[in-house]
Amino acid sequence: MVILKEEGIRLSVPKTVFFNPHMRFCRSFSSLFIGALDAELCVLDGMSACGARGLRYACENSNVKKITFLDLNKKAVKATKANVKKNKKSFKARARVINSDVNLFMHEHSGKFNFIELDPFGSPLPFLYDAIRCLSKLKRSFLSVTATDTAVLCGANSKACVKNYSSKPLNNEFTHENGVRILLASIARIASFFNFSTTPLLSLSKRHYFKLFICFEQGADAAVESAKKANGFVFYCSKCLHRFPSFHPLATSSCSCGAPLDFGGPLWLGELFDEQILKRMLELNEERNYADKKELASVLSLMLEEARLPSFYFDLHKIFKNYSLPPKKTQAILDALRAEGFTASRTHFIPTGIRTDAGIKKIREAIKSSSGV
Repeated sequence: MVILKEEGIRLSVPKTVFFNPHMRFCRSFSSLFIGALDAELCVLDGMSACGARGLRYACENSNVKKITFLDLNKKAVKATKANVKKNKKSFKARARVINSDVNLFMHEHSGKFNFIELDPFGSPLPFLYDAIRCLSKLKRSFLSVTATDTAVLCGANSKACVKNYSSKPLNNEFTHENGVRILLASIARIASFFNFSTTPLLSLSKRHYFKLFICFEQGADAAVESAKKANGFVFYCSKCLHRFPSFHPLATSSCSCGAPLDFGGPLWLGELFDEQILKRMLELNEERNYADKKELASVLSLMLEEARLPSFYFDLHKIFKNYSLPPKKTQAILDALRAEGFTASRTHFIPTGIRTDAGIKKIREAIKSSSGV
């Protein structure tokens, strides 16, 4: 048994119950998101383990009115009950702890929750249908989902991605964004079965995982538009590094430079972030004394910068290497692009990445004209 504290939450974690201390940032990020929502929440923590995530949601956010902790592991359920009891004075939400299979429970409790948390080991795909079905009786609801099968979504195991997600990945310099968009497309397609529109509010890529926060709203017409956004493609030239999104098949398979084009998809070609949510999370982060406060502020600020910019970021190190260009400082390149009238920002996906409405030719010119190494 390990006894620990995380952001004021007291936890007892048996050796046989999973707990990852490296996910503290993700739990803090997720709790900020909960607090940024303008809604009273009835939360299902669908794979609660020792209850750390759900307890933080309840203790740190007054808009969590009810919370159900659920796990199939009886030892995890026992640990969660003990941890709820330890922290009960820190939250006012009505809490219960259930020992059950998550899909069976969601199937039997449709309409009982407006926020579902899914944090599985590996792919969330086996749980998405029942989760969205569980939310389908509500006009508006939220899903928080973690995916740790990033090797599949990012193209290291492309056959598994085609099999599991019905999508061709790209294992290239913007592979993490590509993976997020493949996962979002799968979610949007399932949601459309239930006349749900899909609005991604946040899309986080960090370490070995993706974390997505999605709002669903009832409406057949809006669901159609979301389904359309889930059926896009990205075309990519590995020679000149040109890339572009498209909803339509191409008349040619060659890039303008003469090299063959590769493609990824189907994938989501809509937004990845909600600016108002990001602004509210930044405000909340200032109010809270999290251990990861500085990193949270940095990531949220980067997301706010990139929220309005085009999809599929560029990796400057890849461009330096591909074109045998001397490395330059990222800020100098951004300044050079902005001086030419383009919009440009960093991205949270990778430290060496930028988003811009400039093409690869203009980026190369900006690199050459910028000062500072």
